[in-house]
Amino acid sequence: MECLDFAWGRNLKMVNEELYSIRLATCGDVEDIYAIKKQSFSKYLPYTIYQSPLSINYLRELIRQGTKTDTLFVICRGSEILGYYHGAFHGADFFLNYIAVRSDMRGQGLGEILLKHYESVARTYGCKWMVLDVFATNQNAWNWYLKHEYQPSACSFIVCLDLHALCDAGDLCLTWTSADWSAARQQESTRGFSKIEAVCGEGQLTIGLIADHICKLLHYEDISLELAVSAIAHKFRGKRDFLVVPSLSTVPLEWPILSSEKIVSLRKLV
Repeated sequence: MECLDFAWGRNLKMVNEELYSIRLATCGDVEDIYAIKKQSFSKYLPYTIYQSPLSINYLRELIRQGTKTDTLFVICRGSEILGYYHGAFHGADFFLNYIAVRSDMRGQGLGEILLKHYESVARTYGCKWMVLDVFATNQNAWNWYLKHEYQPSACSFIVCLDLHALCDAGDLCLTWTSADWSAARQQESTRGFSKIEAVCGEGQLTIGLIADHICKLLHYEDISLELAVSAIAHKFRGKRDFLVVPSLSTVPLEWPILSSEKIVSLRKLV
């Protein structure tokens, strides 16, 4: 049994003689969403903004905004949260940031219900592609998406580096205004992460600050990757422990790599 109550799709679904509903997430759901996220992605969260429990405040922000750009849905049994997905509209694409079901509820088809709901939202809003990233070592997820006709479109690598062991170029200096630094640190203290724009010679960098001990290189231009990494090491050695570098075509073997993952982008035509 299934019925559609409103535009965003409050679905009621009967599975194994139990009634489940899908609805937009509320601020009161964020603790349950974060618990499911930690349970499902514990191996991969160290590469993301969600390794700090304070990131639940960011989830609240997304829900309060109520915009079309980011949207979170939960699947429930009564008032009990069993799973969720987070979708984001990127131009003509609907990107699936996260989809997960509570561990004790897996194998009952709830993930498939959530995925079909995500796909129905993409169709409703006239998207061209449904897009997602999956860690290649997450074989169960990889096989599940292939089963649902998602096809690989690109791949990249993400690494976590030991900041203390990185060589730095001592003549390169990252600079920013004291006001920007204070604002970034304040935001990190309230939601677990932030970012800051930095200048390095002729180059410009965007650096993520996560959980008080991690940097993430989000963007760089007019500077080489090697010099950007060295400048971050020079600035943050002794202040932060790790540097995460995403979107690599290869993994530089000369770096002090603590961990690395291959990320595959998948997509499916709406």
